[in-house]
Amino acid sequence: MFILGLTGPMASGKSTVAQLFAQAGAVCLDADALVHRLQQPGTPQTLAVADLLGVHVLDEEGGLDREVLKRHIARDPQVLNLLEEVLIPGVVALLAAQLQHAAAQGAKLVVIEAPLLFEYGLHHRCDATAWCDAGADAAQRAHSRPGMTPALLTLLQQRRLPSTEAQKLATHTLATHTGALAKTTAMVQQLAQHMLTLPPQAWP
Repeated sequence: MFILGLTGPMASGKSTVAQLFAQAGAVCLDADALVHRLQQPGTPQTLAVADLLGVHVLDEEGGLDREVLKRHIARDPQVLNLLEEVLIPGVVALLAAQLQHAAAQGAKLVVIEAPLLFEYGLHHRCDATAWCDAGADAAQRAHSRPGMTPALLTLLQQRRLPSTEAQKLATHTLATHTGALAKTTAMVQQLAQHMLTLPPQAWP
């Protein structure tokens, strides 16, 4: 089972690229989706955050209210450290379980979409990594996201490796700027086919 780590700046088109890999036959795992799962009502992570920050961070169903958390982070950036300490180990554990399931199902190519792939060492679990390069488009898209403020965007970007450093760590770069979809699709299809011919080393 060949494992590809997929990352890039915020709003760089990672989800679109992951969909293209899925169309090429890959099993795609989404770290952000796992974060959302851990923020649902009754999870140990949700209960831990509510215990640390107060029950007002819960929504009507008892899950973590992401908008309330954003306001907390805007007032106190250390809250982001706390959230990552609570959530990231759970994400890593869920990813490991999903990789085990994919292997059991006979998957040949698995793509892990993870914004903090390098920052949390997840690339060490991968046979190769791909960096989504949207150029200046990424910042424009990120600014337009609901609830995003310049201060919050700056804080989130400071948690990341500089793009120049992260891109050097990646084994492949995919152009994802506006208007590049046809080119990106062709690159993904070619890359997926190539990876199926390579000997995997990261799993098990």
